Amino acid sequence: MDAHLEGKSFVATETGTNTVTETTIGTDLRGANLAGAYLIHAHLQHSLLSCGGILGDIGRPVCTNLSGAKLSGADLTGADLSGANLSGATLDAGPILTDTDFTHADLAGADMRGADLSYSLRLTQAQIDSAVGDPLTRLGTNLKMPDKWKGKE
Repeated sequence: MDAHLEGKSFVATETGTNTVTETTIGTDLRGANLAGAYLIHAHLQHSLLSCGGILGDIGRPVCTNLSGAKLSGADLTGADLSGANLSGATLDAGPILTDTDFTHADLAGADMRGADLSYSLRLTQAQIDSAVGDPLTRLGTNLKMPDKWKGKE
């Protein structure tokens, strides 16, 4: 049975930080606020982490907020991150990103050091240029490693 948590907030609070420890395979998290959440080694395969479901104040779909979330080692195989805010998120230390859809996802400042993005879907050069990476970050053949990732800037 899949959990449906559309529009739920998991933002860190004054009493501590949010840690998701349950398996969330196939979970519908469209529009959820997961800013600052610890999703380290979370099982999010085929989960919906994109826009949709609820409408915000200006009548646009609310997109999942993963800004500053810790996703190190998370399994995001086949997850839909379309339009998600991943700014400042940590996706280093080997997250599984095979067939993960990054259409229009905000990757500004996202830490992708050492991540294998070679089988991720719909990544653009602009997204890569706005993220943080290193020479160990693997990219698809259609993308160029930014000079700043090579330590040349």
